[in-house]
Formats: sequence, C-alpha cells, structure tokens
Amino acid sequence: MEALELYIHIPFCVKKCLYCDFNSHPGSPKEQAAYAGALVKEIDWWGRLIGRKQAASVFVGGGTPSWLDYSLMEQIFAAVYRNFSLARDAEVSLELNPGTVTAKALRAYQRMGINRVSIGLQSSNDDELALLGRIHSWNDFLRTFEHVRAAGFSNVNVDIMTGLPLQTEDKLKRTLQMVTMLRPEHISAYSLIVEPGTPFYERYAGDIARRERGEKTLELPDSDLEYALYDMTRTFLTGKGYRQYEISNYAREGYACRHNLGYWERKPYLGFGVGAASLLCDSLIDRHSNRNPLMRKDPAQRSCAYPNLRFSNIPETDRYIDLWEKYDPGQQLDLDEVLADAPWIDSKTVQKLTRREAMEEFLFLGLRKTRGIREADFFNAFDLPVGSVYGSTLESQSKRGLLRRQGGMIALTKAGTDISNQVLAEYLR
Repeated sequence: MEALELYIHIPFCVKKCLYCDFNSHPGSPKEQAAYAGALVKEIDWWGRLIGRKQAASVFVGGGTPSWLDYSLMEQIFAAVYRNFSLARDAEVSLELNPGTVTAKALRAYQRMGINRVSIGLQSSNDDELALLGRIHSWNDFLRTFEHVRAAGFSNVNVDIMTGLPLQTEDKLKRTLQMVTMLRPEHISAYSLIVEPGTPFYERYAGDIARRERGEKTLELPDSDLEYALYDMTRTFLTGKGYRQYEISNYAREGYACRHNLGYWERKPYLGFGVGAASLLCDSLIDRHSNRNPLMRKDPAQRSCAYPNLRFSNIPETDRYIDLWEKYDPGQQLDLDEVLADAPWIDSKTVQKLTRREAMEEFLFLGLRKTRGIREADFFNAFDLPVGSVYGSTLESQSKRGLLRRQGGMIALTKAGTDISNQVLAEYLR
C-alpha cells in the first residue's frame, strides 16, 4: 500500500464570498473548538482502524483554515502525528486568507510542520475584490504575504481568478504583473464558475443563459473573452518562468503541488471533517464484514492495484460535531461494528468503482496534467494496454490534433487543452 494523502477540512470563514459554494460558514469560537475536538476524534478513530500508515502529504483546506485559532490547529496536528507517519519530505499545506493570520500563528504553523501555504488573493484590483465579496484589499494581501515570507515560508501559492464579471484583459494583466513581482513559488489561476445556490448565480443567471446560447453577455465574459483571459494568463505566466503543469496551475521548477498531483494521479487519500472526500483501496479497511458498503469487495481484488472506494463525510457541521461528541474514543468497541454503522460517513456517497470506472478516472484526471499519463502506469494499474481499451478514442483525438502519443506518454496538445472539458468527456461512458 503506497503512502496516503491526508485532507483536513476546516469549514469556518469570516464571511462567505458571493460566488462560494464550498462547505463553509462563519463559526463562533465555541463551535470551532467543538469542531476541532470532533476532528481529533475522527483522526484517532481512523488511526486505530487502519494502523499507523505513512502519509505523503497533508492539505488543510476550507473555508479559511487560518480563521481557526492556531491552538486548535495544534491539537489537530498532534492527532495527525499521533496516528500517521509523515514521510521525511512530506508536503504539508494550509490555506489562508489575507487579514486572517498573525505572525504568532505563522510561527506556530512552522512548529507544526506546515511547510507550504496557499493565499487566496483572487485579484489585485480592489473593485473586483469587493464585487466578489472578499473581506480583504490588495494592501491586506501584501501585508499577509510579507508576514508569510518573514516567518520563513519558502513554498507559497497565490490563488487568482479569471472570468470575473466586467473583467478586462488590462485588469487581469495588472493582477498577473503584481503577483509575479512577488515571485511566489506557485500560482493557481482558476476560471470563475458561477454555481447554483450562490448569490452570484441569482445575480448573473441571465448572463449564464446568454453565454450558454452563444449570445453576447452583459457583465460576465462571453466565451471568446473567457478563452482570451485564460490564454493570456497562460502566456504571461509561462513567460515569467512558471511552468503550466496542470490546466489551472503554474509553478516554478520543483514547486508543483504534490498533494494536488496525487488527486490527478489517483493516489489514495483520506479526508477528515465535514464533507471531506476519500479515495481508498477497499482492502485497506477490509475486516471481512458483509454488512457495510465500505467493506464489500470482489474477492478477486484482495490486493488493490488501484484505489476503488470513494466516499465522503456528512456535510452538516452541527451534526458532525454532535455525532463525535457522543462517541467515546476510550470505549473498547469492535471497529468492524463502528464502521458498519459509521453515521459521519454519508452513505449516499459510498461508491465501489468498477475497473472500467477507475480507468475512466485515470484518463479523465491524468490528462489534466500537461505532461499527461504514462502508458506503463495504466498497464501496471489495470493489467491492460491503454490502447486496447481506448484505442479508437486516442486515434481520433490524435488525428484531430487534440492529443499526442509518443515515448510511452499520452498528453493533450495546446488545442486539446483549450477544449479540455469536451476532450476528456470522450473517455466517459
């Protein structure tokens, strides 16, 4: 069993942004303390269930993890170290937002072993930040960035967004210029997706419909401008020494996010906290139970060449806290019985992947990376040549100039990356 990746979800933030559909909300100090206690119990529970497995990376996301008092974060990390063996070179990341972290907290993060931070900027233009409902200004971000560097962090990501309402190429160029002047090691540049149920969706529903019909929009960028903003980002950042290693991610040499690469390469990962998702080999938690959907497995797959079990925790913070407050970690319980009824796992999300479904994910996720996938990796996972399963699709995309296949590697071309959603969908049944 290869090393796990660990994800820890902190659902608290100062104020929910207008475009955000993540599992997050403002939380009182009392709720935050109770949630941290529940997280510790969940981490301890998994440690007893699967043993002290090695962890290749830890990623603390949210929400705004830096909004959680650092003393509570120390309790959470103590549980991680108590139950998992972190690799000597483990990447340990924490998300933070400008204005939500102090120099004292940053020093505490370093003591916890956190060696990478991701700062949510989104834009250097204060009018765009206000439009998004962000709580900070460009100057707030600058102060936070300076504090992060002064604390000794040498692996820093900055998040920016493209495709914002009324965004122009000049506005985006200013953001790119201002950010690259600071020389962060990594830049994530995500295109705004207006999700149902958010204030943005209500405000821009008309523009969304116009864009889907190919008509001119009023405030959101139309399809042509959306692509122009994406292409300008790619050209600008590569010209500044950042390598595009995934559709939305750029890094200086040696600083690609290993945790996120693990997602795209289908490495096994375990999520803690509300709504946190996991992808495991079912053999990792096999205790020969026939009652629990997490336990059922094909006897022919006693050794797991590829992770084949997906599930997520329940999304309700108050229910998650309540369930763990009622669980006594000192009680001598049979872990088979606990897992069979684990109420913090959302039973609707439990999915035992077939080999074909895992193959589809291998292509769909792996081809997001600019270097693509190794044909040998596909064969090692599934005991089949990729061409025997997807030969006609690969040939068709290659003839259309969307994909290149050489030297045992398969990767999207620039043309394929530009329409990646359509290209990758061809691998899904």
